[in-house]
Amino acid sequence: IAEIVVTPASPALDVFEQVALSAEAMDGTSNTLLIASDFQWTSDNGAVASVDSSGQVTAHAPGTAVITATEPESGASGQASVTVALASVSLSRIGRVGEPGYSHIGEIFDMDLGPDGSVHLLNRTSKVINVSSLNGEPLRRIALPAGWFYSGVAVGSDGLVYAITSSPTRAVFGLDADGNVINQIVPTSDPDSEFGVPVGIAFDASGRLHIVDRNDFVVIFETDGTFVGKYGARGFGLGEFQDPAGLCLGPDDKMYVGDRQLSEVQRFTEEGVPEAEWDAVGGLVDVTATSSRVLVLEPDGVRAYSADGAIAGGSTAGADTYRYIAVNDRADLAIFTAGRQVLISNGSSLGPILQWGIGPESPGHFAEPTGAVVDEQGRSFVVDASRNVLSRFGPGGALEVEVAATDARFQSPNGVAIADDGSLWVGVVEGVRRYSPDLEFIEELDLGTTMLDPRDLQLGPDGNFYVADGLGGRVRVYSSTGAAGTSIGTAELFRPTDIAFDPAGLLYVADEAGVIMRYDLDGRLLGQWGTEGEADGQFRMPSGIAVDYRGLVYVADRDNRRVQVFTGDGTFVAAMPFADDYGSLLAVDVEVSPDGGRLVVCAPEDVLVYALTN
Repeated sequence: IAEIVVTPASPALDVFEQVALSAEAMDGTSNTLLIASDFQWTSDNGAVASVDSSGQVTAHAPGTAVITATEPESGASGQASVTVALASVSLSRIGRVGEPGYSHIGEIFDMDLGPDGSVHLLNRTSKVINVSSLNGEPLRRIALPAGWFYSGVAVGSDGLVYAITSSPTRAVFGLDADGNVINQIVPTSDPDSEFGVPVGIAFDASGRLHIVDRNDFVVIFETDGTFVGKYGARGFGLGEFQDPAGLCLGPDDKMYVGDRQLSEVQRFTEEGVPEAEWDAVGGLVDVTATSSRVLVLEPDGVRAYSADGAIAGGSTAGADTYRYIAVNDRADLAIFTAGRQVLISNGSSLGPILQWGIGPESPGHFAEPTGAVVDEQGRSFVVDASRNVLSRFGPGGALEVEVAATDARFQSPNGVAIADDGSLWVGVVEGVRRYSPDLEFIEELDLGTTMLDPRDLQLGPDGNFYVADGLGGRVRVYSSTGAAGTSIGTAELFRPTDIAFDPAGLLYVADEAGVIMRYDLDGRLLGQWGTEGEADGQFRMPSGIAVDYRGLVYVADRDNRRVQVFTGDGTFVAAMPFADDYGSLLAVDVEVSPDGGRLVVCAPEDVLVYALTN
């Protein structure tokens, strides 16, 4: 034997890929003497690439490893150099589960109309501004910066859409159609510029922004952030408020502020000097105005007033409770109702024109999908914590069967898992329920009252139930009969949001603090990665986690509106945005199909399916 030749000599693999090596014993003239089945195979860097007794190489981490094949009688050996790189992962949307979210309207906190008649709905659930035409056709979603509470929207004359938030920072963001922050207005060092609980924003005739605060005052800013002034106080007199409900630019370029508790409208100059006040005879919910009339939204209608408070038009009554009102220079009038519908009227005649929008209560729609799972047939099972339903959708996304709440115990379902026999376990109040693949109820296990805030449910490889207890700051473990066992992560976890297991049986936990934790089933912390932020490997509210059959970890980075992919030890692989045809999406949960080819994403009002390409 002159040499041992290993083939291929220099394989290049992605993490988790495999290659079969072969070895031949050659003489000095390159003739094959032996293809032995008992070569001894070793790796000099098993953490990068390992090899089994047959020459099968498995890639584990980026780097290089030398694989050696040794003929045991002669001691001759040959080598192959294996180079391992991170997998290249990409997403492409291929479908939607159920009815599209933009065909219904979520939790709306304000509205405004653009000069072209486009309707802008401030959607607190999705943290977007849904933009539709007057007839309800969806045009786009404008993604809002990460924040907890948005409460007002106004379309500026500069073409930007302005949204105000009071948490986690007090700011007004001016956004373009793609959601880019072009302008930002924040309180200055002047204490009078502070606002705490903003309930509405509007521009005056000079293009300055007025912010009305529930603490009974209004602050004025130039759009470049210069603080102009403050007006209003708590009280019952002219220029004072009890519960300001909205404000607008109206007749004679004056500012008009509505007060719910006093059920009145007050008129101010652009500088905030009070001029007049009058009672809104039918009650006041919101206020808007054309160039000639002030329109007061009553609980079930609209009433028009002159600039001095004289009634100037009749009331348009409706069968639904009204919430918000907006009008533009073209006199297009839009009303948002408690039934999550938009009524389009004419601001001059107040006559109804059309109505559109449906609530999420219809079968196949989503309000708050909190968990999804995919079976071997490609069917998606989704739980909705707001609608209290479990739904099954076919591989193409069509609704096949849905189970709604029938008693008080099926409330806020928080997770769904598939057992080996194909049955489904759903986390519910104080327990778990088991259903057949056709969603027929089988049994329920009572887990008692130990959980404070169940977020997700998974079946472990040991047959136990694992539940992410958010407020409890731990992962609780229960036996297959529902008996409480030990808890995991009590010393490290802040507020776990989701859990997943990898093929080796290790537990991964996503935590609100912006951290991913990895544990064994004995609860030992094996590693962690992540901090709060926007860079690769950082998170803003990691709310969902999944692991594919290769061990790649997918994290729904919710407020960054993307999914990040990692190896099992936290090595960054890729970051990809979540989007649909109308703009970027928050993601509250992710799930990988058993074959690793699909990623199912739960957004606040949508469930979408992406093809995974490696």
